[in-house]
Parts: sequence; C-alpha cells; structure tokens
Amino acid sequence: MRYRKGMSLLIALSLILLNVLIPVEIKAYGENYDSKYIKVGLTSELSSKSTINLSGNSFSVVKGDNSFRELLEINTGKIVAKSKNFGYHIQLSDNYYSYDSALSKANELKNLGIDASVAYDNGFRVWIGEFSDESSASTFMNSIVGLTSDYMEVSKNDSIVSIEETNGRKIISFDKNQNICIKSTDNIISVESKKYRDYITFVNNNGKLITINYIELGSYLKGVVPREMSGSWELEALKAQAVSARNFTLLSLNKHKDLGFDICDTTHCQVYGGYNVEHPNSNRAVDETRDKVLKYNGEIASTFYYSCSGGYTANNEDVWSGTPIPYLRAKEDIFSTNTPHSNWLYTITKQDASQALRSNGFDVGEIISIETRRDSHGVRVVDFIVTGTKGSKTVSKEKVRAIFGYNNVKSTNYVIDDSGSTTPVDPGQTVDPSSNGEIYILSQGSVYPTKSNIDNLSLISRYTTEKINSNSMNIVVSDGKSYNTIAYNTNNNSSNSGTTNNSTSIVGDKITFNGKGWGHGIGMSQYGALNMAKAGYLYTDILEFYYTGAKVE
Repeated sequence: MRYRKGMSLLIALSLILLNVLIPVEIKAYGENYDSKYIKVGLTSELSSKSTINLSGNSFSVVKGDNSFRELLEINTGKIVAKSKNFGYHIQLSDNYYSYDSALSKANELKNLGIDASVAYDNGFRVWIGEFSDESSASTFMNSIVGLTSDYMEVSKNDSIVSIEETNGRKIISFDKNQNICIKSTDNIISVESKKYRDYITFVNNNGKLITINYIELGSYLKGVVPREMSGSWELEALKAQAVSARNFTLLSLNKHKDLGFDICDTTHCQVYGGYNVEHPNSNRAVDETRDKVLKYNGEIASTFYYSCSGGYTANNEDVWSGTPIPYLRAKEDIFSTNTPHSNWLYTITKQDASQALRSNGFDVGEIISIETRRDSHGVRVVDFIVTGTKGSKTVSKEKVRAIFGYNNVKSTNYVIDDSGSTTPVDPGQTVDPSSNGEIYILSQGSVYPTKSNIDNLSLISRYTTEKINSNSMNIVVSDGKSYNTIAYNTNNNSSNSGTTNNSTSIVGDKITFNGKGWGHGIGMSQYGALNMAKAGYLYTDILEFYYTGAKVE
C-alpha cells in the first residue's frame, strides 16, 4: 500500500504568481450560491452504523476548510471508516511536517512491538494504543519509556474516527474538530451501496458514525430535484423545483449544527439521493438556473412546496404557527385540479379515531360529532371541534391531518363524511326532519350532548332535560342516513344556525374524509407546476404564480 503527500511547493508557488499577475473576476459573495459547500447528513440509511465502507478509484484525504489541502493519497479502491471510543491513547509530543514522516516514526515503533499509528490533530501526530482509562495508558507508557527517546503524554479523546484498510491496518485517525474529508480521485465516491459527488466526512456520535457529504450546493441539488420531482417531467417544472430547492437549502443551513452538518437527506429537510438518482433533465434544470433564487423585497423567500393543492393553496398561518407571510397566500389553483392526487378518500372507524385523538392528547371519549371550521375562502380546514362522551376539544392547524396520519388525511382541503355533513341553508328556511329520527342538542352550557327521539317534546339525557325551543342551541337532526344542523326560532321554523365556513357531522360507526390534494398546501404545488409547464409557462411564471409578489433573481 502506498500513501503519498499531495502538495508540491513548486506548483503552489506557481499558482500564487499566476494569481498576482492575472486579474480574476469573482462574483460578490452571496450570489455565487451553487459553488458554496454545504454539509449533508446522510441519516436516512446510515444513522446507526459504527463501520462504513467506502470505495472509489483511489482516495485523497484533505483538510475540509475550503482550501481542500491534500494531506495524503490512498492508492487503493476500498477503505473503511470506523468509530473508536477507547477514550485514552499515548501521543508523541512531536508534530510531524508530513504524513510520510509521521508514518516512518509509527513504523519504527511498530518494529519495537508497539502499536503505533498516524493521526491528525492540528498536524500529523503519532498515537500509541487504545486504553479505556488513564491509569492503563500511564502504566503502558511507563513500560516503554526505555524503548524510545521520544517524549510521550497520555491524551484523551472519546470521539475518534479511524480510516483503515479492509484488513484493519490503520491509515489515519482524527476527531470531528479536525474537519478531515475523503474524496475519490474521480470525484464520485461510493458510501456502502450509494454514490455521492465531492467529499465524505464523519462524526463519531457516541460510537455511531454520522456520515456527511461535503458537497457544492449545485451538485447537491442534482441529487435533490429528481427525488422531489420526477426527472422525466417538463423542464420548466424541474427548473421551478430547482430554484425552490435552492432557496430552501440556503434558508435551512445549520439546521442540524449540533450534529455537525447543515441539512439532512430526509423529508425533515429535503430528500437527497446523491449521484445514483441524478437524471439528465433535472441536472439540466439545475445547471440552467445556476445561482437563481426567488426573493421577496430583496430577501430570499421561504419556498415551501408539496405534491398537489387540489385546487386551492393555503395561508401559512392556517397550517403552521406564526405570522402571515405576504408571498404565502391562499389562492385558487386551477392547475392542480386534474392530477393523480386531486381527490382522495380515507375512512376510519369511530373506535380507531377516538383512540388516535386520545393518543395525541385529545381524549373526548367516544366521538359523537365533529364540527369543522374553514379558512376565509371556505376551503381548507383550519381547526375542528370534536365532541364526545367526555366533552369537546379543539384540534387546530396541521394537527387536523397529523392525528390521523399525513398519508391518510392527505391535505386540509377535506370534508368529513359527506353523507353526514350539514348543508348550510338560508335564514328562515324551514327544515322538516323525518319522523322518528334522532336529534342531538349541543348546548352552549352543557358538557355532554343530549340525544332523544324527534317526536319528543323535550330532550332527556342522563344529565339534563332541554326544551327544543331554545335559541341558544344547535340541533343536529339524524334520520339514520343524513344529518342537518338547525336551530329553533320564534316562528316555530327551523333555520340555519352556522356560518358558511362551518359544518357539523354526527359520527356513525365510521368516519370518512373526502379530500382534495396532497401536502400542506403552502407555496408551490408540484403537480400544478407540471401542468403550468405543459401549458407553456416558464419556470419564472410558475414560481411567481405560487409565491405571490416574489421575483426570480
């Protein structure tokens, strides 16, 4: 095995002279977005491993401080990264000027029967042994004092990463603070079964390796866009996705700073598949929108996106907590009405729904009714009041989906049990319920809804007796098949008691959600972007439609 120091003094001096003699035009920092290096945590599949296999043509080990100064070259196609949590080691005091000089000293000690290897700790060092406690390290150090004239000291570090040959021979060790990166000489490095561009580095997190792809933002986007949108889709839609993903990335940097990386490769941030998932069309979209971002009033916009709006987008504050954002306004979206996710149904038993509510801190007992309240457009559910045998609770914002599962209740654009939902009627309109139907009175002052036969003159429950002539009550009438919400008025006619944005469902054995679209509904609908591209719109048109008042720059 041959390891070579990778810096030539003559070449370095020549490059310095060239930089002095030849003027170089550089974009102002902040505009050259795609050349910026970011750290992507590969947590989707590699989060619990203590050993990671790497393969490539051959490897360069570099200092990952944007100078990418080569520390050594490894002339083999396969190496292994391992976490080391031994705690203590013995360190020679000398700081060696090159890898080769440190390796020579380590080999000298090995010939004396001492387990020595090369490490990088603000320079090349020689480490001896692996010890679980300081006493064991000190005892061993004292036993070898006569074998070498080098000054030694016991050192502690419990988060070491060791790069080794496949036979276990150590090449170099380092900790997370040294920012050591590994690159295949052909720029495509395989990590287990997946390939990635640029550099790979590691953090030892309590004995498990966090694998990090240190990569240019533009190269990173090539592994994001085809995971978030099919690479076979229209080019202008892919361009819109590329800009949205670029914005999202720039605003998400340092999201996982405590773990040693900027952004993860899962839906928590953006789905990233590396080199394996790249597609010629999406690569072209990234290249042709290089450094392009969407801005609102000169600031990079938060470009949230999702699968399909179902015909109407959402206000950000109706889904997530926070103040209204001017460019994330609900609007009609005719481009998202004829897609694979335009319509959906989800049915759950009353028992399972009650359990789901209970598991999420909304224990109302057995569900009796659900009243949905909608946004100012009367389209999306912003909260619902669920009433059961133990009282009522309000479920708000994204929890109106989350409680039952995001893949089940796919959007907030839904109605509950269409056959059992109320239909708003004009004031004064008479509603004639069927004989022998059941009615519930939802009294403002009563915790438990009351239920009785429609032919009775009063409603008798185990807690209260209520007369039907109270203007303060919502009366829900059921004939066993469909339901109406009414209120008794002074003319002995039943009239509408709710707003056009509210509807109430009496729950039978099953609850059916009848909805449109898929996703949170804030910002760009991906299927809407596809249909706009098919209709001849440019990516700038698409972005400026979904993000009101924002401009591509």
